[in-house]
Amino acid sequence: MAAEQGLQLHIEEFESANTLGRSPIVLLHEGLGSVAGWGLFPTALARATRRKVIAYDRLGYGRSPDRRAPWPTTFLIDEARTLASLITERVDAAPILVGHSDGASIALAYPHARGDALAPLGIVSIAAHVFVEQLSIDEIARLMANRGKLLESLRRQHRHAEALLENWAAVWTAAGSVDWNLDAELAAVTCPVLAVQGVLDRFGSDEQLQRIAAKASGSVELKRIAEVDHWPHREATEDLLGMITAFCDSVDSSGKGI
Repeated sequence: MAAEQGLQLHIEEFESANTLGRSPIVLLHEGLGSVAGWGLFPTALARATRRKVIAYDRLGYGRSPDRRAPWPTTFLIDEARTLASLITERVDAAPILVGHSDGASIALAYPHARGDALAPLGIVSIAAHVFVEQLSIDEIARLMANRGKLLESLRRQHRHAEALLENWAAVWTAAGSVDWNLDAELAAVTCPVLAVQGVLDRFGSDEQLQRIAAKASGSVELKRIAEVDHWPHREATEDLLGMITAFCDSVDSSGKGI
């Protein structure tokens, strides 16, 4: 387990046969997700890429300890520092970061926040938020207005689902009021990035991809998946696995990090 302020995060590893020294993947879940919430995706990712996949529950999520409320609008950047501690403790080679939604934002913030931790070999950003859009705030408001069914699902993943949902919704609403963005963090990203988003994503527009491409300092490959909403790993699993596998093999063979 990785310690953060003396607390223990819940971590799981998914092994693949014949990894042959390939760089490991660190997998970062979405804003209401968890290791369990990924379903079979971590196992499929390990098999497709022939790499070890390390996934964990952030503070306040899944089986990890609670996060003190209220969450600050810097919470994703704070989580990038926690990620640096986890990588220092659990990873012995330059990793490839694969994140979804809030997890993708954390992955993109990591190079700026990592300190002496290992540089990433590459970053796969799936439906990241790198600035706040009104459509995201509006969608969160709709979720909160109809939270009953959502909470039923969240209770199967999280020990304190109600608190998680309230804190997550509140911090994103607050972020919208302070013009939150990751422009400074993106400037520190000099490793290759694969940025993926569903064309029908209800939480973010194509401007999220464009902002990543414009602000990151390294090479950025943009992939848009037609007829897909906010969850490409569920809605277009095989397509996404193919994209990630090709990207991982490319950055591993090039040996480029930051």
